[in-house]
Amino acid sequence: MRLLWLQLSDFRSYSELHFQPDSAVNLLIGPNGSGKTAVLEAIGYLGYLRSFRGVPDEALVSLDGEVAILRGEVEASAGSHVIGISVPRMGRRKVEADGKRPRRNRELRRYVRAVTFLPDDLNIVKTGASVRRTLLDDVAGDLHPTAIADQSEYEKAVRQRNALLKQEFTPNDQELGTWDEKVAQAGARVHLRRMEVIDLMAPLLSSIYRDLSASDDELEWSYESKWASGQAHDEQTLAAELVTALKQSRPIDLARRITTRGPHRDDPSLRLGNRDGRVHASQGEQRSIVLALRLATFDLLRDTFSEAPILLLDDVFSELDVSRSVALLERLPGAQVFITAARREDVPVGGRMWDVTMDGGQSRVTAG
Repeated sequence: MRLLWLQLSDFRSYSELHFQPDSAVNLLIGPNGSGKTAVLEAIGYLGYLRSFRGVPDEALVSLDGEVAILRGEVEASAGSHVIGISVPRMGRRKVEADGKRPRRNRELRRYVRAVTFLPDDLNIVKTGASVRRTLLDDVAGDLHPTAIADQSEYEKAVRQRNALLKQEFTPNDQELGTWDEKVAQAGARVHLRRMEVIDLMAPLLSSIYRDLSASDDELEWSYESKWASGQAHDEQTLAAELVTALKQSRPIDLARRITTRGPHRDDPSLRLGNRDGRVHASQGEQRSIVLALRLATFDLLRDTFSEAPILLLDDVFSELDVSRSVALLERLPGAQVFITAARREDVPVGGRMWDVTMDGGQSRVTAG
């Protein structure tokens, strides 16, 4: 998979950008705050319609602009596609693929698949379960774009059930029962997709971690759920289990005015042997866990679709030691890679150089 060109207008610190990257390794070098990460952010946005920085859409519009425009052409084995997105400071964004509005925005996942390494990736191991749930859901969405619709349907059903719980008057059993069913039906599909990702990733995680750490410890996902028995493997049975759990939790839910059972409250964790990586792994082990997780995601997508996704590496090598850098570099062949760094000497790989500079508050990318 290759990005052939990228055009930006009033996006972040770019008033205009016309960028034709190399098909292999691209090194974006420049001081902090010059606009390097914004280029990677734009590439990711073409397929995922959100910033990997976790900011709202209006933050993408330049300070002097009203609408941010992103356009790019991505080539894959099935052909090339031109994607255009306009993000207004206020109002709804507009999305086009090959000059037409896609039937569903999730179709963009088929055109742009990317794996992103960020300096904050340690939070995947160190912080709360929501980050790990999102990661599993993202990979599920890459493998099955329909999973994105299931996730959206589930989140909407939970919001509606929560709104019912927060009413001034206690809702009756029939009203709650209706939303219990809706939550359960979508929740069962979300749960099944997460379990599929965990199963597919398991052998990759274990092998990659051993290569990185020279350790005999097994790295694996652990998934704690307060509603799923672990014995059900079909949608209908899982939905029934969740309905039962929601009925049982009604007194608590009514008291707290929030839905306390379901996939949105599950806790996926990464474990080394019998140890919770969040609590018991050292800083070095946590870095190896995160790198193994990202590399396993890359390998899974590459093997599933028989082509490598785009790699976005944001200031990663400054956080890695030599052995982990080597492990990452071994997977670069065959992939188009974008690497940001403050200094060229921080990057232990060759590639097409691009200088990223800031002049008068505007970012520029020029051939180095």
